[in-house]
Amino acid sequence: MSAPNSHAKDPLRVYGISPLVGFALQDPEEKLPIEFHPWIEILHDSENLLKSKQFRSRVDQLSVLDYERLISYKHQRLARLVLCLLVQGYVWQDGDAGVLQSIPKCLAVPFHKLSMKLGWPAMITHADMMSNYKKIDPNCPLELSNLKLIFSLCGGKSFEWFFLIPLQMEINFAQHILPHILQSREAIVNKDTKTLGDALCKYSHGVEMMTATLTRMHEHCDPREFYNFRAFLAGWQSNVFKGGIIYEGISSTPVKHPGASAAQSSTLHCCDEVLGVKHGESAWTFLSEMRQYMPPGHREFIASLVKGPSIRDFVISQNDVGLAESYNKALLSLVHFRDYHIQVVVRYIVIPSHQTDCKKSHESLANVGTGGSGVLPFLKSVRDTTKAHLLPLPA
Repeated sequence: MSAPNSHAKDPLRVYGISPLVGFALQDPEEKLPIEFHPWIEILHDSENLLKSKQFRSRVDQLSVLDYERLISYKHQRLARLVLCLLVQGYVWQDGDAGVLQSIPKCLAVPFHKLSMKLGWPAMITHADMMSNYKKIDPNCPLELSNLKLIFSLCGGKSFEWFFLIPLQMEINFAQHILPHILQSREAIVNKDTKTLGDALCKYSHGVEMMTATLTRMHEHCDPREFYNFRAFLAGWQSNVFKGGIIYEGISSTPVKHPGASAAQSSTLHCCDEVLGVKHGESAWTFLSEMRQYMPPGHREFIASLVKGPSIRDFVISQNDVGLAESYNKALLSLVHFRDYHIQVVVRYIVIPSHQTDCKKSHESLANVGTGGSGVLPFLKSVRDTTKAHLLPLPA
C-alpha cells in the first residue's frame, strides 16, 4: 500500500516520498475535527498530567471516538500521532514499576483500526515523530531554526530538539542525497561512469551534512533530561510486560512491539542499500524487523533499491580507480556518521545510566535502545560492517 495521491510517473510521490522532506510527512495537518478535541486537550496538558501522575485518570474518562470520521490521509496521520503519544504517556506514566499489561479500549481501538488503514503497526515509530512538526513562520524556509513540534508530550526544549534534529537530517537527505540516488540508478543503466562518480561525491556531501546536523544535538538536548523521557518512546518487549501488552477491544492476546528507533529510519536504510551494504545475520534480522514499522510506501521504495541496479557491482565491474575512490568516499562518509552516532549514544544513554541524579524508574531500558536492541553492540556492528565494504582500488 502506497500513500494516497500517488502518480506512477513520479518516482518519489508514488512511494509517498517528498522531494523537500524525504520520508518525513510534508506539510502535516495540525488540527483534528472538533469531536477529537478530548484527545488534544490531554496532550496540551500532558506535561502537568505526567508530573502529577494524573495522565491515566484523564485518559480513562475518554470514550471510543468515531475514528471512521477521519477521511483524509493527513488527518489520519495526525490522529495516529496523537494516539501514539497518548498510549505512551498512559503506559509509562509510573515507569517500570507501574507499567500496565493492557491499553484501554478508548485508545486501543482507534489506534489499531487507523494503523490498519495506514498499513503499519499500532505502535509509536520513527515515522510518526517525523510527522510532528510545523513551521514557526510559514513564510520562512524549511530549516531547523524555523521548526517546532506540534505536540510535546513531556514539554521542554530537550524533548523538542531531540526530534527536530532527525527531522533536519531527513531534510538533508531529501535535498542533498535523494536526487543523486535517482541519478546514480540512471547512470548505471546508461553505463555513465562520470555521472555515477559525481553522484557518489554528492552522496558523500549529503551524508556529511547529516552528520553535521547530528553534532548539533547537544546544543539544546540535555543528556539527563533525555534519559528521563526516553521511556516514553519505548516498546513492549522488556520483561516488565510479561509477554507483551493487550490492546483492549482488539484481542485478548498480548503483543510485543519495539518502540520508536533510529533503526526504523527509512533514510538510513536507503543509505545502506544504495551502496550495497549487507549487514551480518543478527543485525540484519533486527533491521528487517524494523522495516515493518515504516509506512508501506517507504518499505516499497527501499525494496526497489534492493531490486534495482547495484552501484557496488557496477563499480567493481568497471575496474576504474577514480570510480572506486568515489564509492569508498561515499562509504566512509556513512562510517563517519555511524562513528558519531555511537558517540551520541554514549553521551545520552550510557553515561546517564550510571549517574545517580538520573531517574532509576526505567531500569528495563538501561542497556537497550527504544527499539529493543543492545544499543552499543548493534551500532558498532553496523559501523564495522559498513567499513568492511570498502573496495580495494584497481591496480
